[in-house]
Amino acid sequence: MLASNQLDSQRLRDSVLKGLCLGMMLLSAGLSYINLVLNGRPTVALAEAAMSVFSASLYLLLLKQKQIPTPVKLLYLICLTAVIEYVLFVAKNRVGMSHWLITLPIIFYLTLGKRWGFVLSLFLLAGHVVLLSAIQIETGGALSKADFVNFSFSFVVIWIVSHTYESQRMSIENKLNKLAYEDALTGAQNRLALKHRFSQLSQPDQPRAYLAILDVDHFKRINDTHGHDIGDQVLINLTQKLQHHYGVTNVFRLGGEEFCMLLNCSSLESATTLCDQVRQKIQAVPLVNDEVLVSITVSIGVCELKQGFSLNQGLKVADTLLYDAKALGRNQVLAA
Repeated sequence: MLASNQLDSQRLRDSVLKGLCLGMMLLSAGLSYINLVLNGRPTVALAEAAMSVFSASLYLLLLKQKQIPTPVKLLYLICLTAVIEYVLFVAKNRVGMSHWLITLPIIFYLTLGKRWGFVLSLFLLAGHVVLLSAIQIETGGALSKADFVNFSFSFVVIWIVSHTYESQRMSIENKLNKLAYEDALTGAQNRLALKHRFSQLSQPDQPRAYLAILDVDHFKRINDTHGHDIGDQVLINLTQKLQHHYGVTNVFRLGGEEFCMLLNCSSLESATTLCDQVRQKIQAVPLVNDEVLVSITVSIGVCELKQGFSLNQGLKVADTLLYDAKALGRNQVLAA
């Protein structure tokens, strides 16, 4: 479910970026007018006007729900930082103006995530120290050491808070996604995860895919003979074996002793062969542990996910094949 997690995070960051763009569009336009008409700073006004136009362009793109590439976001935030630094340089770091820079780590982390937030914050701190040094030289020592210390301390505190917050947010998001998409007993992915994965496979540019449904033969007998604890352990061990052969992201528990697998094979024949090889290995190796060994067999139905097939259609076809396999004596694979 990595792709789904990334999509959720992307939507959150785009929402923050949309708010930032709207605010900067209005603020930069107002400051541009003030600097041009009242303060007589045409170059500053031009830079702020350009920032306003850039912000408006990104805002319109986000309104149309177009995905903004990370390089464009980086360019936007670098331009925003450069404009603020330029204004600070022209104003000779006038009291209060450095506060604008202290807010930037928060913006970096919220719009780009932990990695790029850290990188941009690091370069911003280094760049502003260089700028303060340049102002110190140009003004003949007008800035005191306190200016350097106060800015650096305040910036680092905000940076640490932003980094900690984003790290915790990502950790909580991953835990919530795990609860939502993972079967609590076996660790296999669940039906909701299957729906998300199927929506990706159903895109026209995706390679041919096949769907298999597996059911443990006579599972009720295992529970009645050995108890439900052993039955649960059989399902857990079976899940691990299926994940080993098919991949962790391709195994889903539909409920009870029934599992679904998504296969990326070149043909229905190769998908059937793969499933039969797994069936034979499950039959050959008893499951559970050294204290209680339970020999099991499985029946599998395999079908091709044809263009235009819905998930329910694919499950229905594979499920019919599965029950045909059981009717024919179990412990076999049927495909169509």
